[in-house]
Amino acid sequence: MALSLNNSLGVLPDALMNFIEKIHTYFSSSQRVSRLKEIQRENKFEILGLKKYVEVRWLSLGESIKRLIRIWPSLAIFMESEIKINGGKVKKM
Repeated sequence: MALSLNNSLGVLPDALMNFIEKIHTYFSSSQRVSRLKEIQRENKFEILGLKKYVEVRWLSLGESIKRLIRIWPSLAIFMESEIKINGGKVKKM
């Protein structure tokens, strides 16, 4: 099972893996996590954080992607507010 999952990871585009790693790095700041939760509260979304992708845990990537999809609306609002706060630019992820 783990071997087949390892092979399937090679099928994912590098850009997707890069995005997942960068978004988790971007939200390693407790201030950003707090702002995300505040946005979720204000918009009556489920209050959920990201699920970290850990390379050695073979189910981790799927769980991480599922969570990103589930909280996507709040992530979009967060990023839009980051753009407004930073004058049209989001700090490099």
